[in-house]
Amino acid sequence: MVSLSVKIRGVYSTALTELFLNNQFSITHPSPSLRERFPEVNFLTVDPDIIIEDTMDGEGIFCHSKSRLSEIAKNPINTTTFPELVTIKCAYAVDAIYKAKVVRNNPDKRISYVKLKPPQDGDEKNFFDAILDGVFYPGRILNVEIKSPESGNQLPRVTTNLTFSGKNLVFVLKNPNKVLISKKIVDKDRRHDLFNLGKSFDMGEWGVIIRTEAQYESNEDIRKEYDDLKGTVEKLVRAVKEQREVGITYQRYFSTIFLFSQEIKGKLDEMRNKIIPTLTNHHSYKASGRGASNFGDIVDFAEFMVYNDPDSKARVERSLQQYFFSAFTPGVTINIEHQKLSGQKIQLTPGTVETVEFLPENKVKMIVKRKFRTSHGQYDGLEAQKQEGDYAIADYISGSDTIQTKYYRESGEIFGTYINLNSPVEFVENGVWYVDYEIDVVEDATGTRKIIDEQELEKAVQAGVIEKTLGSRILKQAQLFLKEKA
Repeated sequence: MVSLSVKIRGVYSTALTELFLNNQFSITHPSPSLRERFPEVNFLTVDPDIIIEDTMDGEGIFCHSKSRLSEIAKNPINTTTFPELVTIKCAYAVDAIYKAKVVRNNPDKRISYVKLKPPQDGDEKNFFDAILDGVFYPGRILNVEIKSPESGNQLPRVTTNLTFSGKNLVFVLKNPNKVLISKKIVDKDRRHDLFNLGKSFDMGEWGVIIRTEAQYESNEDIRKEYDDLKGTVEKLVRAVKEQREVGITYQRYFSTIFLFSQEIKGKLDEMRNKIIPTLTNHHSYKASGRGASNFGDIVDFAEFMVYNDPDSKARVERSLQQYFFSAFTPGVTINIEHQKLSGQKIQLTPGTVETVEFLPENKVKMIVKRKFRTSHGQYDGLEAQKQEGDYAIADYISGSDTIQTKYYRESGEIFGTYINLNSPVEFVENGVWYVDYEIDVVEDATGTRKIIDEQELEKAVQAGVIEKTLGSRILKQAQLFLKEKA
C-alpha cells in the first residue's frame, strides 16, 4: 500500500514531520531545514495528498487535503492525539475555482469584494464572500481561484490567476503558450533546457510554470507528467468557459483549520525536542508574533545556545521568559484576542496592564483594566445597563483555563462578574490570546450565579469543532463554579 504524502511548512513543521513519519506518512517537498533535521528520511518530490501551512496568526494550521480528513486512515492530527484540538472546516478550499460577481470595490485599498455563491434568501446582510486584489467594476463576472481560505475574521482571498498544480508543473490558464521557470532554479544550462522542454509541449489555452522540483527530474518524467495532466486541464478550461452562473466550478482540496491550544503546543514542543533541542514554550513563542518583532529569531538564538551548552537550558528558559514579559509593564496597553469556536476572532476592548506577577511553575499573572467605549446596550447575562465610565478588571494567568473579569461602575461599585471558560491563556507579543469555549458563568450584583450560552458549547460539540469529552469537561467545570457559590 502506497503511503499518503504530506507537504509541511511553517512554525510547526519539524514537530509535525516527526508526527506524520511516526504514522507511516511520506513527506514530500521538504524545506532545507527539514532535510537537515531528518537526514535518514527518504523524502519524496510527488504531488502532495496533504498540504500543511500556518494560519495567518500562527496559532494553528491550515490542512488542505485531497480527501476529507475523516476518510484518511491514521491521520495523526485528531482528538486522540490532541484531545484539546479545535477543528474548523473551511467553507472555501484552497485552489478551488469559482464564477464570481463583483459587488463593489475599494480603489484606495486596490481591492474588490466579490460574491462566490448564488444569492439565497436572507443573503442581504452577507452580500459578498471574498476579497479580490485589484479594482473591478461592480456587476462584472469573473473566474477566480481561492488563494487563501477564510481564517478568523479574514475573508477568503481570491485571484483571477487560475492555475492547476502538479509535481513539477503549474498550468496557468490565462497565459497561452507562455513558459516560465522557477527563480529558485539557478543553473543557467538547466533553465535553458527546461525552457526548451516547455516550449515543446503541445499547449492549448494555457501556459506552464516549471517548478523548482523539476531541476532534479528527467525531461522524460516531466513530459510524462504533462501528458498525464493535460486531459484534466482541458476539461477544467471547458468547465470554466461553459459555466454561466455564480458558484463553484472546480474543487481539488478540502481545507480545514486546526487551532492549537497551549497544551497542544506543549506536546509539539516535546515532539520537536526529540529531533532538535527545543525550549519550553517554543511553539507558543513562535506563534506569538503580531507585528515587526524579531522575537522568533531570539528564540532561535536561545536554542542555539542550549544546543552548544545543554546544561544552560533552565537558565536560558528563565532569561527568555523574563525578556518576553519585559514588554508588559504597568501602564502598557495590550490587546485581548478572543478566538471563537466558529473561527472568528474578536478583538475585545484593549486593556491597560495594572500589575505583572511571576508565579511558581513559570506562570505569569497579569491584572488588566479595560475601560469601555460605549454606554449603549446591556451586558449579556448580567442584566445590567451599560453606563458611561464603566470599566472591568480581569486576571489573566498563563495556562489558566478560566478568566475572571469583574465589572465596575465609575464610582467603583462592582455590579457583576464573568468567569470565562477557555483554552489555556497565552500571552502574545502585544497581548493575550485564547480560544473561548462559548459557555460562561456570570454573577450579578446580588451574588447570584448562572451558566449562559451552554447551547453554543453543545452546538460546537455536535458540529465536531471540539471533541465530546472536552465539551463534557468544560460543562462540568462550569457547574462546579455554580456549586462553589452555593
